[in-house]
Amino acid sequence: MNQLEKWNIPPSWAPSSLAAARHHETLLMLQRLERCRDRVFVSEPARVALEAFSSEGASGQCLTTSETFDEFLRGKNGSNETVAFFITAKTTWGRLRLSYPMFTTVAAALFIPPAFFDLLTTFGHRAAETDAVYQASFSSFQDGTHATESRDRFDLCYNLRYVELNERSEGDPWSFRNFAVLHACSLGSHVDAETWGSETKGCPDSWILVSIPPPMRDYMQHMLRESREQESKGHQILWHAHLVGAMLGNWRSYLNFLDETHQQIVDNVTLSTLRTRKTPSGKAVLSGGLVDGQLELDVRKCQDLGYLHSRIQKALCILRSYGGVLGGIMCHARGLRKQGRISNDVVQALSVALNRHGDIVAGHIRHAEGLLASSNFTAQSIFHLRESHGSARLEEKMEQLGKSLEAAGTLWERMVALNKQFTRDSGATRMAALVALVYSSAGMVASIFNSNLIQASSPQNEFFVRGKEMVIFVSSAFSLVFLTMLYMWVSERREQRKLQNLKL
Repeated sequence: MNQLEKWNIPPSWAPSSLAAARHHETLLMLQRLERCRDRVFVSEPARVALEAFSSEGASGQCLTTSETFDEFLRGKNGSNETVAFFITAKTTWGRLRLSYPMFTTVAAALFIPPAFFDLLTTFGHRAAETDAVYQASFSSFQDGTHATESRDRFDLCYNLRYVELNERSEGDPWSFRNFAVLHACSLGSHVDAETWGSETKGCPDSWILVSIPPPMRDYMQHMLRESREQESKGHQILWHAHLVGAMLGNWRSYLNFLDETHQQIVDNVTLSTLRTRKTPSGKAVLSGGLVDGQLELDVRKCQDLGYLHSRIQKALCILRSYGGVLGGIMCHARGLRKQGRISNDVVQALSVALNRHGDIVAGHIRHAEGLLASSNFTAQSIFHLRESHGSARLEEKMEQLGKSLEAAGTLWERMVALNKQFTRDSGATRMAALVALVYSSAGMVASIFNSNLIQASSPQNEFFVRGKEMVIFVSSAFSLVFLTMLYMWVSERREQRKLQNLKL
């Protein structure tokens, strides 16, 4: 069983020139559109076809094998009203990353130009900095693979970005939003007879608006109701001027917000480069000049300035893209005028409105360029200030280091002299102790030898001689010990005096 039989789809739905794999991709795309049909709308005939496809006979609108897709669309559509379809920001076609041949296949069924699909593939993409404007005259796709240029249909699609206040409690209170428009104008009778039914007198204009703001959506619905009541659709080209004007409403407030943010950064940098001094009357005032050790231009200020610079550049790029969109709308109106779709009065009214919007955009661009120049000057000032302050601090540190090295050298010389003196004094002390020890030892030996001689010469006086010997020995020993301790005390006092002199 192939995919067509599985999903109960007749073979006449798919063009014969496409392969079976292409059929499967087309069915998957239709299923995705059907699942989000409450939020994504394309055209009334396609919506009816998708409902019939998804119900599979539950609502009594299932296709039969004898009907073709074009016959089904012609039979189900009898309306001659202008319709507008809104795609909310929650679900966009930018998430449906599909191949270009599949886009052309779906465009054949939904009457959407491939340029609008190409625009939606990069919808909301951060790297896409330009807003595409596309206008062309062609008929509906014949076999799903190419378009036949004719005078039957004129399409205009473009993408705009605007700013809007968000609900964040912290961070940037402004966010960039994307807005896409497709306006299809049917011009000839060929489309009326072949696509929209032979009973209709004229083809209605169709609109697709992606991520339109709620106030603008209410305005568009009001304009649609009025156009249905008046049965006059020749002035719908003027709606583009209202759409662009609504997108320009918040730019002045956003640029003023960027200006205030830049002024806060400048004030913070200025206050960090000033110091407080008191006048003779006691009043505290700010004086210029660097504060010693107090200038701290931290990384946070530089990061804030860089983030502000990037936002100004992005705003400037978006504002410049408005000029291309305004020019594309004017070219679209001139093309419709050549086809006899609108009058000269409508073109002149549109030209006046677009020129007024162009003047507003030019003023915003000049404001953004001034902010960009101011931020560049602030960045250069911070760089030079940090550089000059860094060089001054470096010279001061080098001078302090030189003084420290000089003091360390002097202290080193004094320590070397003290070490030499201490070594010399220690050697003298050790020499004196050694002499005292030798002298005391020699005295003891001499005393013992003398006592032996006395004992040998006069044994009758042995007791007297021994007592005299002990007295001489003890007195000589104590005298030697006293002299040694006295010399060591004198040497220690001399060393302490030298250390005190070195400290002074």
